[in-house]
Amino acid sequence: MHCWLDRVRDRLGIFPSTVAWTALGLALTSLFIQLSWAAAQDFNGRSIRHLFFLADGPIRNISRDDLQKLVVLQEGQTFTDSKARATVIQLLATELFWNAEVRVEPVDEQTVDVRVLLVRLYQVSRVHFTGRVELPTHELTRELDFREGEPYSDDALERSITRLKTLYQRHGFYEAGIQPSFKLDEQDRPRLTVTFSVDAGKQATVASLQMDVERPADAPSLRAVVKTRQGKPFSQVQLDSDLHSILQHLALEGYFHPEVYVKDGAQYDEKLNVVTLVLRVVPREHTDVHWVGLNFKDSELLKLPLYANPGPRRLLLEETVDAVTKQLQNEGFFRAKVSFQVTGQGFPPNEVTITVAPGRKYDLSTIRFEGNSAVPTRVLREALVSKQAGILSRGTLTDETLGQDSNNIQTIYQHRGYLDVAVQHHFDENGGNLTLVYDIHEGPQYHVGSISLSGNAHLSTEQLLKDASLKKGGVYSPYLLASDRSLIQAAYETRGYQSAEVDSTIEHEPNHVVDVRYAIDEGEQFFTKHVLVAGNQFTKRKVIDQQILVEPGKPLSYEKLLESETNLYNLAVFNQVKIKEVPVYGSTTENSALFSLQEAKKYSLVYGVGYSHSFGSTASEGLRGTLGITDINFQGMARILSLSLRGGSRGQRGNVSYSLPRLIGRQTPVVLSFSVDNEKRIESNNTATVIIEGRPYDAFRVIGSMQAERALSRRESLFFRYNFERLKLTLPVEPTLPPAFFREEANLILSKIGLSYLNDSRNLPDNPSQGFFLNGEATLAAKPLGSQRQFAKLFTQGRYYFPLLTDLTLVTALRLGVIEPFGPPPSSGESRVPISERFFAGGPSTLRGLPIDLAGPLLEKNGQPVLVPTNPQPGQKQVPVPLGGNALIVGNVELRFPIYKRLGGALFYDVGNVFESLSTIPSSPFENDFGFGIAVRTPIGPVRIDFAYNPNPPDVRQFSENPKDVQGYNRWNIHFNIGNPF
Repeated sequence: MHCWLDRVRDRLGIFPSTVAWTALGLALTSLFIQLSWAAAQDFNGRSIRHLFFLADGPIRNISRDDLQKLVVLQEGQTFTDSKARATVIQLLATELFWNAEVRVEPVDEQTVDVRVLLVRLYQVSRVHFTGRVELPTHELTRELDFREGEPYSDDALERSITRLKTLYQRHGFYEAGIQPSFKLDEQDRPRLTVTFSVDAGKQATVASLQMDVERPADAPSLRAVVKTRQGKPFSQVQLDSDLHSILQHLALEGYFHPEVYVKDGAQYDEKLNVVTLVLRVVPREHTDVHWVGLNFKDSELLKLPLYANPGPRRLLLEETVDAVTKQLQNEGFFRAKVSFQVTGQGFPPNEVTITVAPGRKYDLSTIRFEGNSAVPTRVLREALVSKQAGILSRGTLTDETLGQDSNNIQTIYQHRGYLDVAVQHHFDENGGNLTLVYDIHEGPQYHVGSISLSGNAHLSTEQLLKDASLKKGGVYSPYLLASDRSLIQAAYETRGYQSAEVDSTIEHEPNHVVDVRYAIDEGEQFFTKHVLVAGNQFTKRKVIDQQILVEPGKPLSYEKLLESETNLYNLAVFNQVKIKEVPVYGSTTENSALFSLQEAKKYSLVYGVGYSHSFGSTASEGLRGTLGITDINFQGMARILSLSLRGGSRGQRGNVSYSLPRLIGRQTPVVLSFSVDNEKRIESNNTATVIIEGRPYDAFRVIGSMQAERALSRRESLFFRYNFERLKLTLPVEPTLPPAFFREEANLILSKIGLSYLNDSRNLPDNPSQGFFLNGEATLAAKPLGSQRQFAKLFTQGRYYFPLLTDLTLVTALRLGVIEPFGPPPSSGESRVPISERFFAGGPSTLRGLPIDLAGPLLEKNGQPVLVPTNPQPGQKQVPVPLGGNALIVGNVELRFPIYKRLGGALFYDVGNVFESLSTIPSSPFENDFGFGIAVRTPIGPVRIDFAYNPNPPDVRQFSENPKDVQGYNRWNIHFNIGNPF
């Protein structure tokens, strides 16, 4: 009666270790013994006095209220065997419990107490292998019948042990022993750490290896390809590889149907732990294979189907012909022809002649369409798999791509009603250039004559066809028909008709008219009995209920179930959302919807290190580090609380943010944040304050902000931002450069609102090879918002990553920005746009032919650029001082390519500048540079060094009578960075 509980306890070797749960376990066992006599009695019709739940541990994955909804038996109601069975069925249908039983204890002749006994479903959290493992862990893990995160079961464990022992035997460890043990973690749910203690034992050795070859003269050459050796460790895996090598060796000699096997199997001597092997080799029939027109090396032949997997199938010859044809076409022999001819009856034949006619190499210069009047050429071209030649490519053209192109073109036409379309192709040659021409015979366009439905008793024809694509008199397409059939099916499933079936038939009428008929079997309408939630340990139920759209008593809609699943995933606090329908006792048209959730890790710690340096510049950022701590489910409300820190020699930043998944009941995430930002641009020592290269100010910001996001699609979002910023500027203190010279106010309040758009389709954010990134932002600072400066700022940046070939990527980037002040100027005469808000460029991520920030307007005095020493010592280098600008244009083009393994290269060109204002762009010069970079792929991202050549750097003679004293403008500029520049 209690064997199932003992089985759990004995198998797992665990039981809740607390005194309370241990006592409960003993009580359950004692209870089963006491009630064993009562199982055979008939308690049907007696009243239930009390209903108890007993389990092997704390049930945390489902609430008591939801658990009660799964139990058909209720206090005060009548007990029946059918209700008891239904209770067990419903509990087990949830897949939350490993076992469930209902036990009855008589109180008197009229009443009983009912106990629902539950064994929780244990989840495998981790799997370990300890002891003398000998084999790689990843090989052992592949043999397991369960994975981390999956439910534990005895059967899966036993199958896993059997498969592991088989694996060890295949590697020659015949004496391997495997013993599982378990550790229970009750932190949030019953989790098991499964440990396999392995004693692989001693690997068997090969006592003898004999070659039983039909032709003894072949034995030496065959033995040479066998790696299994007498006196060496035995492995069935290696032996299987040896047998395959023999097959390939014989295939190269023309024996395609040999017999190669271990005679009487591998004979294992348990006492001596040795294996005796006899390899039997019978070449059988011989086939002479002649290659005409092209010769292959043995290593190349072994890659072809005929030799790679030798066997008696004629299909291998056809596959070989196709493989050689494709290989030649990929090399530019687009019109290559390969054929074979056999001599003799049966297979293998006596002789095979494979004729290869590569033809000449071509460039696929043009792809043209003829006969397409109904579909624009642009639409057809976008559907092609074949590609025209490019700068570094002859183009893509094979028999396979030709077939795909024809199918794609036909599909486009059939979507538009041209059912009889025919697509052929021919080639036009012009020397080494090839033109591919697709000849299209469009045929007539088909239209819909009539649409009728039958069997729709509960939904009207108007409801079902309201959003249909096919219309009377409109274009007919089989694809539109399939789409409308799915639409009708979805209309029923949305209303709870889960077993509805929709069939369609068509009848062709004269003049290319098609009548469409739908036959509908509606089936039963299902309703929602209960909405159950399981697995939420931290997330509060009310947060989950807000995302679930199905309601008790309403139709059980598949559409709403899927929308609910999407809403729950969008909370970003669940790794997995599974929806199950649980049957309801006594009803054939009701199900309960169970949402089984798996919560993500609540806390995360993120840290990183970066480095950036421009050689010859003291303004480089140097080493920087980041640290972030995040609670993704703060207070169980699916809100994110995070702290991030960033520190380096040029700046430090701390940020606390609080994210809400919705604003006032709408699916609009909102982020509230408070940050402190210290930007260091000026260095000082005990004797003087020294201006360094780069932006001539220190900025200390205290910022409060709010950001709301509206997702437009999976990759597109709109952001609304409000920033309130208290800014403190520290300007250089030099006798020749008083703070007033910069016309900047030391303390400012800036209050800004902004709207930005983000579209990101990059495949890898840290090192993308395809896709694009587009970001645009409009910002307004105005006095009605509380700002002491008034300006409008627009900034947009776009990056496009285009794969030209495998690992060859063309990257283009463009940044545009403009700032326009408005309103009366400040009465004190300070700058209308603070220097901290202006654009700066130059350096490793913008214009690599210039030092950091030294593009655009410079600080001048009496019409001459002002130079500041980089060191207070006399005779030291001097640098100009950038002021930034109110307009920015920067464009970059970069070709990234592999060099060797993890080493890659890049060729680049940069153009652009920073301008004083939008109106000064026509009269201002553009900076240009080009160069090359070398990058090494590492676990922390690409590590790059870029060499940029500036063909026309600013003339330092305009700054100083002694140009050698000026630092910063050189023809060659070197930048070191962790990560790509864009």
